[in-house]
Amino acid sequence: MKKNIKKILYALPISFSTTTLLYTISCGSSTSKEQNNDMKSKELILTTKLVNDLHFIEYKSSNPKDSIIKTTLKFENYLNEYVDTVTKKHALNNVVIPNQNGTKLLRNSKDVTGYPESFESQIELDGKTKTITWKFSSTNSKLDLGTLSKKGQDEESQKAALNLDKVKNYITITYKPYLDDKAFLNFKDIEYKFNDLETLVNPVLSEMPTSYDKSQFKEAFDWTSEEAKSVDFFRAKVVRVKDGDTFDVVALENKSNVSNVEIVKDKTYTIRLAGIDTPEKAVGSGKNVVTSSPFEYAFALMPTHFAESLFKDSDEYKNDVYVGFVTDFDAYGRVTADIFFGDKHQYSYNNEVVRAGFTLPYANDAWETAMRSETLQNSYIKSIYPKMYESFNEAVENNKGFFKYFDKPLDVTKYIYNIKINNKWHPFFKEKIDKNSKNIGDYINK
Repeated sequence: MKKNIKKILYALPISFSTTTLLYTISCGSSTSKEQNNDMKSKELILTTKLVNDLHFIEYKSSNPKDSIIKTTLKFENYLNEYVDTVTKKHALNNVVIPNQNGTKLLRNSKDVTGYPESFESQIELDGKTKTITWKFSSTNSKLDLGTLSKKGQDEESQKAALNLDKVKNYITITYKPYLDDKAFLNFKDIEYKFNDLETLVNPVLSEMPTSYDKSQFKEAFDWTSEEAKSVDFFRAKVVRVKDGDTFDVVALENKSNVSNVEIVKDKTYTIRLAGIDTPEKAVGSGKNVVTSSPFEYAFALMPTHFAESLFKDSDEYKNDVYVGFVTDFDAYGRVTADIFFGDKHQYSYNNEVVRAGFTLPYANDAWETAMRSETLQNSYIKSIYPKMYESFNEAVENNKGFFKYFDKPLDVTKYIYNIKINNKWHPFFKEKIDKNSKNIGDYINK
């Protein structure tokens, strides 16, 4: 059955996406493979044509009886063995891998040295022997978390990363093929992979300090301001921290039409914090619960513990908060809002958990429209997003929370947010995706 499936797959149109050959450095002889590859090249007739200024290899079998499927398999095998042979002939024996950078789990791939900028190989194309130039493309640093990145494990296995003292880190160096200074559409990259590297987890994830430090808090909103008069809010006390972005509160007042929500004194409301998205411990409910990976779980506990230090373990703030910028119920029956605390309710929980580095912010899809608007001065986006923008970059630059272990938000997304990806932090980050993108900083004080 598997063979039949494979044949069907190869019967698709004859064009291939650029793929990558992973290769762990070896010093073995490649002579026999070279001879074998030469023989296989004679079974194929390879020609090139330019497509949008890129080389595209067309191929046919030297045996007219070969089917398209068989010819395609020959071409794929030929490319694999050709690239494998070239990789072994040009082993990177002088590469120097950098040491761990402080507490960061990923070595800095930009500090890798000792590799050539390019090298060459020969190939039969268009009935001639031609020279392929392999040009350096990139270095990358990656984690190999193994089962620590697998979701759906039992409760005990989910705790496996809490006291993890080291992780596997590997470096890749990638080269891309060029012919006459033009790249290929359907060739293969060469990727050298340097294994057997480890980085220390310091502190271990269960010992990461998560208690709040009120000396770090910054005022986010003035409830005596003119803008505050049109903001929907109600007074409450926090009675339960479900996780880092979901709380239960009990209303301390009756209040009508709070953004279409009827507030009843002494009633319990579940608050989903708008503007942030913390890592998950699990998703789903009942029999459909899926636990997050051990690695994500260890980081998911951090914002939960931060919130508990504010609103559970201490009486300093939990008994008198404003549930502010209420925006109706979400799909799960929760009130979406922010929690404001302090003697003047001037501190935003969302802003402070972002400043502590224990979450990625989460931008509303309409953030740019709101930031440009002249009539939405009292909106949550216009009022609080600029504060969160500053706090987020402060956390990244000062190695706070998650950024004690990772340099970039993209790495946090990749390695921590596994069960539910958060890619909505980009507007809060100073470094833009591309030259045409905008961030919140572009609209501050304008």
